[in-house]
Amino acid sequence: MLLSLHMLQLHHAGPRFRQWRLRVREHMTGRMWRLAELAPPRGYSPDFLTPPGEPGDLEDGLEALKSTPAAQVRRDLGILAMQQRLSAPVRDLAHADAPVMRGLAQTVREYFDLALAPEWESIGATVERALHAPDTNPTGAARAPGVPAPLRSVARWRGSVLEVAYPLERHLHLDGRELVLLPSFYCWRYPIALQDPELPPVIVYPVTDYLDLPTGERLDAARRRALEKLLGGTRAAVLRTIAANTYSTSELAERLGISPASASEHATVLRASGLTNSHRDRNAIRHELTDLGSRLLLGDPE
Repeated sequence: MLLSLHMLQLHHAGPRFRQWRLRVREHMTGRMWRLAELAPPRGYSPDFLTPPGEPGDLEDGLEALKSTPAAQVRRDLGILAMQQRLSAPVRDLAHADAPVMRGLAQTVREYFDLALAPEWESIGATVERALHAPDTNPTGAARAPGVPAPLRSVARWRGSVLEVAYPLERHLHLDGRELVLLPSFYCWRYPIALQDPELPPVIVYPVTDYLDLPTGERLDAARRRALEKLLGGTRAAVLRTIAANTYSTSELAERLGISPASASEHATVLRASGLTNSHRDRNAIRHELTDLGSRLLLGDPE
């Protein structure tokens, strides 16, 4: 739920989520927008929004949310307040009494019914594909054995330490605890972890490589072969990869097992053809699918 709130507020999150974002934002209530205020797309989000429990079990999650200790709610809101100005309704959550937490849980349920319930079948199918995906990049398997295939491109073992690409430098000491690796439909670009090291250690990682195409359709074998005849096998693979995520040139090269120069050449041709756009993100150039590129993938002349 938390990561879908992040995705709802991102503007460069790939075409697969564009229509979903428009639909959900159009029907968001004021209480749902206050929930989104708790989940800024960058920086810290309160750990109490991701209570421990069985992933995917809404009822258990809501019960755990309602039972969050008041001290944790106040601590988490205090951290969030150092990052951004909080509205009065969000500050009032610090009371964390039973009526307040029941109201928060009810808002989460309403948001789930609006944003996630209609997508639940697609979410489950995508995560299932990711969990059972073969590793197509042998270098990833070599450097991170025992790690799920979707995580290997951003993870490596250094001795007994698992290093994972992360926006900030952090150290998570397990101290004998089990590390849970959790795939997420709405996790974007990098894996994330909980802020509080005392909570059960979890790393949530993206499965965007395994998403359906923007309309939710799959690219069937015949259409895939036709696309490869039109563009060439590698360039078609670059286009399909960009359809799932806004990758940088170096990320495209690593995920497809090609050289950075080759990835750059293919991305340049696709952009010149109007099939993709590119934008600068800090020190990287990121590529995203255009509407024309989406129509080409789906065989839609309109």
